[in-house]
Amino acid sequence: MGIFNTFKNKSKQHQLFDSNDWKERELQTEVFNKYQKELDPIAKKYYKQLQEEIKPGWSQLFKSKEYTGTLANNYEKLCIENIKLYLQMVKIEKKYNDYTSKRVLAYERLAMLYEKQKNYDKAIDVCNEAIKNDASIETMKAKRNSLLNKTNKNTSNSVNIKETTKKKTSSNPSKRQQLDPYLMDEAQKIEASKEYCNMIWDKYYSDYPEKPFISKDRELYSTWLKQVEMFPLSSIISKKIMTRFDSGLLPGHIYMFHWIKNIHRKRVPSYFEYKYGICFEKEYNFLVNNGYIKNNVLTSLGEAALLKYNDVVKNH
Repeated sequence: MGIFNTFKNKSKQHQLFDSNDWKERELQTEVFNKYQKELDPIAKKYYKQLQEEIKPGWSQLFKSKEYTGTLANNYEKLCIENIKLYLQMVKIEKKYNDYTSKRVLAYERLAMLYEKQKNYDKAIDVCNEAIKNDASIETMKAKRNSLLNKTNKNTSNSVNIKETTKKKTSSNPSKRQQLDPYLMDEAQKIEASKEYCNMIWDKYYSDYPEKPFISKDRELYSTWLKQVEMFPLSSIISKKIMTRFDSGLLPGHIYMFHWIKNIHRKRVPSYFEYKYGICFEKEYNFLVNNGYIKNNVLTSLGEAALLKYNDVVKNH
């Protein structure tokens, strides 16, 4: 008996011993073991913390009704630590093409804590961060909508972009939700003040080969400075993204090729700034002038670059 009896003819027996097949299986096993070795320590810590601290910690807070003070501060730090572990897990899972969207209780509880403290702006930041990182998507969208209704702030959409840039405006996510899309688009094309840019560059990107683009939209209408303190791993662009390939292109240029060829919606997504560190409009002109794009279509040079550096698209 044995495995050979599962085959009806000799040729299929030989297929089992095909050297390439066995090599492929050995390679897959080796990759899987490497994957588990990287993931297991972080995953165990994440789930242990979730079960033993995040879940019972919220019950303790809820019973005490003390949403400020030492207990609340410790729970806030605990949630942020758990979220960092989650982001490390996601990075490893994506590296090995084994990523799936998850419910992340730490995001949910942190938003609820800030809501209880009536710190709605910070709660909305947490919702946006969770949605951006594909965590508890539907729950966090519903929570964000509820929080935006609570803020109940009306903002005029008739502000002139040039006048706005001269004023020192406080960042407010609820205000951002009510802005005229045209105003937001324009603000995303303009570089932030030198003072604001230098502050961010000096603190987070001092040793980078190239500094990321920072828009006036970020300076005036976002709470990015709060977000980066809470979620540095997902807020700070990696040095690799700001390093040019031998061709002189940045990873952001490659994803621009993909977006122009396959997506190309009317409004340019903000991730070109926050994920790739580039100003779409400025870099579009660079790509046209260097022969990668013509008449809003990739040239053969652009197509070749997209093919050569397609890992950028896969890792997006």
